[in-house]
Amino acid sequence: MGSIGIDWLVGGFYSDEDITFNQFFDAINPVTGEIQFTNIFGFPLPVGGSELPASYEEISGFGEVVLHFTDQFDIAVGGRYSSNKQESQVTSFAGIINDPFGDIVNPLIETDESEFTWSFAPSYHLTDDKLIYGRIATGYRPGGPALIIPGAPPDFPLSYTSDSTVNYEIGTKGTTEDGRFTYDVAAFYIDWTDIQILTQFISTTSGQTFTITGNAGTAVSKGLEWDVAWELTEGLVLSDNGAYVDAKLTESARGLGGVDGDQLPFVPEWTNTLNLDYSTNIGSAFVTMGVSWVYTGVRYTGFGAPTPQQPPEDERFPGSHVKLPSDHTFSAQIIASFERFRVRLYVQNLTDERVLTAYNTGSDFNHTGSGQIIQPRTYGISVGARF
Repeated sequence: MGSIGIDWLVGGFYSDEDITFNQFFDAINPVTGEIQFTNIFGFPLPVGGSELPASYEEISGFGEVVLHFTDQFDIAVGGRYSSNKQESQVTSFAGIINDPFGDIVNPLIETDESEFTWSFAPSYHLTDDKLIYGRIATGYRPGGPALIIPGAPPDFPLSYTSDSTVNYEIGTKGTTEDGRFTYDVAAFYIDWTDIQILTQFISTTSGQTFTITGNAGTAVSKGLEWDVAWELTEGLVLSDNGAYVDAKLTESARGLGGVDGDQLPFVPEWTNTLNLDYSTNIGSAFVTMGVSWVYTGVRYTGFGAPTPQQPPEDERFPGSHVKLPSDHTFSAQIIASFERFRVRLYVQNLTDERVLTAYNTGSDFNHTGSGQIIQPRTYGISVGARF
């Protein structure tokens, strides 16, 4: 047996971030449109506002070793240790919406987390142009302090924790001998714990509703991804990339309004993009013309926590987890590249579809629902130059 070849990489990372998010409000005279103060017992008072600073500091070290057992068989092993510290402190200034008699300085909220993640990835080259591979890897997303909303009750959650995943993947990629067909196909399975999700918190002391980042239970995401391209004739390429994803909660989370078996928010089961592109030389320009079809399957909006008045067996907030319909959109473009210049003409949402991308019941004026749609049919031109 020959010697084992080794490639290695070692590195570090440091980040120190500070932000301040200020919110100050004005009372507007509906007749004149001018800013005005509100008089309480003859004293003019501002509406009020808040100062919401936060800091994030992270330090981490990482490394990877690739073991080449043969010219065909490799194993890559990697790891990363990360530690982060976060702080947040909200000050609510005196005014009508806060305490009119003085500023409120909320307690400093601090979080401190450390996490080790790793990966193990064998690969085997069938030929120079064909590869099969596998990978097991862990991942995490930091938690952090919650920004206290002015007027929040005592039971308002002060922080949320990190969530973590274990990812399994097996796939193959390659090119046919004539080079006209390429493929990249992979099956995956993701085990997700302590899910971070934007949801509604309903206070048990005041009955108010707040939108916060919180943690749910567990979920699993499994499916298949593909990216293939076929050169039909010289310059004419048909390509397709898409995925089938079965992503569902595997544990009910009453605090978030999610029920075991619910499809995860905004994750469609089917997505697909089909492209047809033609490239050729016209005079001194290299021209590419293409059309695309994009399909997005049925998905659901975010979860909502149940109200305190709901019975314990009713885990879902009324109107939450709304089903969004599937949709199709088309686009087209022409790109002309010259020696120094590049010109692109395009049209997006060619058929001017009104695709609903989000919906929230009872969140708008007079407790009516509100939704979002994609940008309507749009024509455009862009020009670039190299100097």
